Order: sequence, then structure tokens, then C-alpha cells
Amino acid sequence: PILYCEADTTLIDVAGTEVLVSVYSPNKLVTAKEIAASIKEVLMAQRDYLGGSLPVDKYAFLFYFTDEPVTSYGALEHSYSSFYYMPEMPISEMGQQLRDFAAHEFFHIVTPLNIHSEEIGHFDFNNPKMSRHLWLYEGMTEYFAGNAQVKGGLISTQEYLGMLQEKLQISSQFLDTVAFTDISLGALEQYEDQYYNVYQKGALIGMCLDITLRELSDGSYGVQNMMADLSKMYGMDKSFKDEELFDVITELTYPEVGDFLNTYVGGNTPLPYADYFIKVGVQYALMDSVMDFSLGLSQQSIGVNFEEGTIFVQNEETLNLFGKALELKNGDIIKKINGKDFPKLGPELGTFIEAILSEMKVGEPYSVVVKRTSEEEESREVELTAEIFKVKRAVPFNLTLMEQPNEEQLRLRKAWLGQ
Repeated sequence: PILYCEADTTLIDVAGTEVLVSVYSPNKLVTAKEIAASIKEVLMAQRDYLGGSLPVDKYAFLFYFTDEPVTSYGALEHSYSSFYYMPEMPISEMGQQLRDFAAHEFFHIVTPLNIHSEEIGHFDFNNPKMSRHLWLYEGMTEYFAGNAQVKGGLISTQEYLGMLQEKLQISSQFLDTVAFTDISLGALEQYEDQYYNVYQKGALIGMCLDITLRELSDGSYGVQNMMADLSKMYGMDKSFKDEELFDVITELTYPEVGDFLNTYVGGNTPLPYADYFIKVGVQYALMDSVMDFSLGLSQQSIGVNFEEGTIFVQNEETLNLFGKALELKNGDIIKKINGKDFPKLGPELGTFIEAILSEMKVGEPYSVVVKRTSEEEESREVELTAEIFKVKRAVPFNLTLMEQPNEEQLRLRKAWLGQ
């Protein structure tokens, strides 16, 4: 890719690898130096995760920020670079997402750059043929992006469990009774609508495989080691045969790993997540509930006007107790919360909601300004108020640390997370 714009660049040295950060920000809200400062410790954690050195001499991060309204954005990896298309906002509002994006794309220097099948190594752009191993190229890369950060001490164990919990929740919305290798082979056609699950279940496959390897090796060998060994075996210029990879990994590791791959990746058996989490002292609850703060809204109670970028109450019957205490009504368009303008639909909305929730305290006043239309179709802004209280919130796939794990669970958890 080529980014042609007024120059705003900076360099980071990562274990002798020259990493370029180049930024286009139309309103100068974010600079290359700010992004470099944000992702540098992630890159250093990745360096350590890969054994202290990197398999490339140069790498480039190219960021294109837009001030146009967007509902879809993301990144693309290339051999020695990655390109990012994101909404323009100050670095302080990008939060963890920027680091997660960068961590994922940068880890592609391992796979598929250094570990790939013939279908990828000799990719036919005119008549693309998919490999059956997206669980490796994208799933393992996504797993590395999170696991490297928790092992590097950049995020806490609880924050990491939250990341895994979100992947479990999203993955549950996709097919779970079709072999992941088949979904990978059909990713451009039959299973095109399943592709996003590559980043969810694919990463969870990586997690379960890591725990399996750590358990079999008494903690000394995990997917980090496996991927390093595969990189040495193949590298940039040598491709593996797509149908032989499971056998290669089995010979490299343990017979039980072959059983895992054939059953849960090449087979249609759903992963028994609870069995893996319990090995590392993590309690897995398919459905749980907690008392928590709320804006009074839920996915079931709101609607979205994509043209205007606004959120409104669509089904007041499904409001939680806090929403009912505020007396929100159908058709109410959310304008302000606690005196702060409610953002348009986009990535800054999540940051805004997180900030509001983090500031909430039981018994303190809470206000929502809505645009309400009367039966006579007259619109006016109305301020709704209530004292803050917690409400019961359903939490599917809840992950919590066991209160009294045994020594074996603690030992395996430390090998898995480094914490």
C-alpha cells in the first residue's frame, strides 16, 4: 500500500527492526508521535513474546483517519506493513482498540508471512483458492495479540478475561457445528457470512490449544514455541501442504494435540470451553448475572437511525428498572447524559458510554436529555432525572477467577498468562 499525504512520520526501533509510523489526520487531531508512543510498549511486549527478535528488518504502520461519519472501519495486513482506516479522534479517545488493532496486524509477521500453505504462498489473485487454516493465520494471530499484552503486563488478568468473554459471546452467534477447516475453505463463498468468527472462535481455538500444550509440557511449551518451531521449519519462502499441517504439528508436539486438531478444528465437535478454563482456575458460567450500573437502555430497548447517527428508545417495555425510573418513552432520542453531548453512532460512542459508567456512584443524581415528540408531532428537549442505583444484568459466558484454585491450576495459569 502507498499512503500519499503531507508527511507526518516517526520511527521506532524494536529489537533492531525499523518500524515506521505514518499518519494522515485531516484536522491534525492525532499525530504519528502520539500513535508511536501508544503502540511502542505493545510492540516491545510482542518482541519479548517472540523471543527477543523479529523476523523482519523493516515494518510500516500506515494510518488514514477520516473526519467523515463511518460505521465500518478496520485494518489490512501486508507482508511488511499494515494499513488502518479509522475515524479521526484524539489519541486519548482511541483507547485499547488502537493497540489491539496494531498488535494483531503486527503479529502477521509470524503468520502468514513465515508460516503459510501453498495456497497462500502462491496466491492466485484472479482465481483465489482458500486455505483450510484461517484458524492459524487469523485466529492464532488474534490470540497472540491479546495473550502477548497480558503476558507483558500491559493489561490485567481480569481485563484479558473480559476480552475472551467478549469473543465467547460473539462467537455464540455463529455456526458451531461445522468444521472450522470447512468454514475456512468456504470463506469466500458458502461461509462468507461466518468470516468474522475467524477472529472470535479462531482465537479461542488458539487459547485452548495453548492450554493443552502447557498442560502436556508441564508449562514449558505453548503455542508461542509451536509457532516459533513452525517458522524455523518453513519461513518466508517455503510453504506447507494444506492437508498435511495437522500431522506436522502432531509430530512436532504430542499425539493429544493431533486429537485436539482433528476433533475441534478439523471436526464438527464444539469446543468444551469449561473443561479448558477449569484447568487454569477460571470459572466459566454459560449464563450468569451481576448487579451493575446502567444507562437505563439495553440492546432490546433501542433503535438506531443510521442516516442521522442517533439512538432512540424503540421498546420501552424492555427498559431495565433504571430506564423505567427515568421514565424514558418510545421515540425518545438521546441527546445528552449528565450534561455531556451524546455522540453520533461511531467508535467514540463506546468510549463515551464507558466513561459515563465508570463515573457512576450509587445515590448520585443522573440526568438524560432526550428529544421527545408529542402526539401533536411537536418536538422539544426534555430532561429526565433519577438517583443512580444498580440493576441486575445478564452476563452470558461469564469468566471469573476461582476463589480457591489448587496449586496445579495456579501453576498452569501462570504458564498461560505469565501472571
